[in-house]
Amino acid sequence: MKKRLHALSFLLLALGGTTALPAGEVKPVPWPHKGSDIAVDPDVRFGALDNGLRYAIRRNAEPPGRVSLRLHIAAGSLHEEEDQRGVAHFLEHMVFNGSRNFPDVENLLGRMQRLGIAFGAHANAYTSFDETVYMLDLPNLEKDTLKLGFEVMRDFGDGALLTTKEIDKERGVILSEKRSRDSVEMRLMEQQFEFLLPDSLITHRFPIGIEKVIKEARRDRFTSFYSDYYIPGNMTFIVVGDIDLDDYEGRIVKTFTSMKNPEEPGADPRMGTIPGGFGFQAAVFSDKEVKSDDLALGFVQKYESKPDRAATRAARMPLRVANSIIGRRFDILAKKEGSPISSGSAGRFEWFNALEFGSIDVTAVEGKWREAVPVMEQELRRALEYGFTQTELDEI
Repeated sequence: MKKRLHALSFLLLALGGTTALPAGEVKPVPWPHKGSDIAVDPDVRFGALDNGLRYAIRRNAEPPGRVSLRLHIAAGSLHEEEDQRGVAHFLEHMVFNGSRNFPDVENLLGRMQRLGIAFGAHANAYTSFDETVYMLDLPNLEKDTLKLGFEVMRDFGDGALLTTKEIDKERGVILSEKRSRDSVEMRLMEQQFEFLLPDSLITHRFPIGIEKVIKEARRDRFTSFYSDYYIPGNMTFIVVGDIDLDDYEGRIVKTFTSMKNPEEPGADPRMGTIPGGFGFQAAVFSDKEVKSDDLALGFVQKYESKPDRAATRAARMPLRVANSIIGRRFDILAKKEGSPISSGSAGRFEWFNALEFGSIDVTAVEGKWREAVPVMEQELRRALEYGFTQTELDEI
């Protein structure tokens, strides 16, 4: 499905990780803000059901008469077995193609359209390495519209039929999507992951999967993943809109309380070897469609989990400021006549709670990548040896 950015991103970022839970009544995974001294939005109502499903509700009267629903599953391609590579994303398609209350995609789309819900514009989903998210924006608060919205989300959670017939029909759609993603950016990213994390599961679990699985995976590989990971202990339901909190909390309880966790939920991913650090290494990533020379000086270390507290954020602030200043310095250099670079930046990233990665990046002017290398290195060295001026700090 097509990825889209939505107004609910701030809530999705607050989800945090979840772990597999036993059947019956379970202790819900604590919200990340429970261990933080950073104030949470007082307008968000957080809660959890006895089966472990968490929910967050917030009233937002603009635009009036509308509500957005999100179902977050804390499972993605990293949770696949070798013979399931691509199944997490494939499942994201399949839940639309037949479920308990909507026997086929025509039935679902027809009922949506009659209520003014357009597939793509109002209903969508995406799958990543560690999550799957279903998104439904309801254009009105009519009784039938709300009923359909909550039924759809519950069916996505545990009502998918996953028939062999529908799986086979969808294989061509997935293969077409895989071909459309075969871009120069994706191919270069795969090369970079292979270089940085050759022995990590991350490198071998890109969400789109592999052609063999897409073409040949049997129904049991889908049902196994679905029953192992689409469980209330892995779910968070989010509602934002022109709503009454008590009313919608009641709807959530009524809709999702009967969901059950299996006796043996799916296991957490075995991430493989994550390097604790690197000695100096160099690599060239190439592709026939590359149209620019991009250079990076990277620094890698194993991820260290820290609580999201004010002190933690404050400790990270100097590096954020430093990266911003280095980026500005590259902007100035790029504008100088005869400069070998056209742009540059610095940043720090975290990958899947497994790896921390910092990098200095520049794009070289065509034919001048050799001249750009010392520029990149010298700017890093200048920052490390001499720091930054008060004027630069004031500007940031």
